[in-house]
Amino acid sequence: MALSGPSPVEGSQSTGSAMLPHLSDAELKAPLGAVEVVPERGPVQVVFDCKDPDRLARFYAEAIHYKLQEPPKGYASWEALLKERGVPEEEWNSASAIVDPKGKGPRIYFQRMDTPKEGKNRLHIDMNLSDGMSVPFEARRGQVDREVARLQGIGATKDHELDEGRGEYCVIMLDPEGNEFCVQ
Repeated sequence: MALSGPSPVEGSQSTGSAMLPHLSDAELKAPLGAVEVVPERGPVQVVFDCKDPDRLARFYAEAIHYKLQEPPKGYASWEALLKERGVPEEEWNSASAIVDPKGKGPRIYFQRMDTPKEGKNRLHIDMNLSDGMSVPFEARRGQVDREVARLQGIGATKDHELDEGRGEYCVIMLDPEGNEFCVQ
């Protein structure tokens, strides 16, 4: 899936797709301060604290075949909305969100936090892309290894392989900010 704007491995310049993607159309049309800001409705939303929401949103959109959340109706871009709302440009990359284009997976929201990541994640994403135990081990390993190579091409780092000896194969990866995720 091709993304518009800079590649996830390029610099962290925001393209305006960030900040305020958590507002509904009604909230966006209301006067500033008139409504409480709440995430779009859905059973689950996953939130990442990060240094660069736009960069991480673009990386995960590419990695898991999601897309950047579209701006609300009436706006050609998030930049147009932010300009209209008078949001200073230095705040444009305070948040970003990606959504499943099929509407089945959870929305993933990225919010800028200045606190550093310390230690291993307590929660991580597993990318279950192999055909599982229904195919021979070497075929599954090949599927995983091809995906690992693709992810390395968009900015991920291979941390280590995990072969638990039960016919399972998993590769631990790091996203551009060092958060762990698994490919299996």
